[in-house]
Amino acid sequence: MAILSVTDFGDGKLCVIVDHDPTVTVTTAPAGSFILYNNKFYQKISDTASPPVDVARLVDFLTTDPINAAAQNIRESGGQVLSIGAIADGNSLVRSGTSIVGSAGALFGADYQSAVSEGESSVTGAWTTKVSLTTGALTGTYILVNSYELRTGKAAKDAEGRVYNSTDAAELNYAFAPDVTYLNFSGFALVTFTGAAKTFVIQYQNVNGDTAYIRRARLALWRVS
Repeated sequence: MAILSVTDFGDGKLCVIVDHDPTVTVTTAPAGSFILYNNKFYQKISDTASPPVDVARLVDFLTTDPINAAAQNIRESGGQVLSIGAIADGNSLVRSGTSIVGSAGALFGADYQSAVSEGESSVTGAWTTKVSLTTGALTGTYILVNSYELRTGKAAKDAEGRVYNSTDAAELNYAFAPDVTYLNFSGFALVTFTGAAKTFVIQYQNVNGDTAYIRRARLALWRVS
């Protein structure tokens, strides 16, 4: 029965690695010292206590290296020792049972982005883009919210507007304005991303030979699941 390694903390206490069970055999070290045996870490109470170490302060280690071992466990205020699990970049730390693990956090509202074109624009031809929003490579379900004001140049001459997913060639919302007074149009669409970027646009056009006008075009996107 021997002490294999000693580290002096400089405060009258030691950290020792031993070849014997410190719960059975008294280890020659000052009270309060830490004893490492068989990948478990104990704190000595006294030579006369039974057992001579505080088993309530036992810590399981994944390595016999005390420095690495301490980095792999956390003791919470109630005395429970929590192992450290997998943690990815950008994760928050959460408790899961007897472990501390990484969590991506709340998904709702993540990756928010928007595009706005407030000024008035006009067109006498086919579908023309007023504002465009291009995302990064995303994964999950997102909500795309839109709003714009549309009018025609003459009564009984319709102007059309739409929200268009130009990546997937899909029309998401459609509206038409038959009046010279601006009408507000708004809506939303749920869009599924599978690891790639997408581009969304608000477009407008005139229908029957006059000018279409648009202003206050806005797109906003964020994750919902």
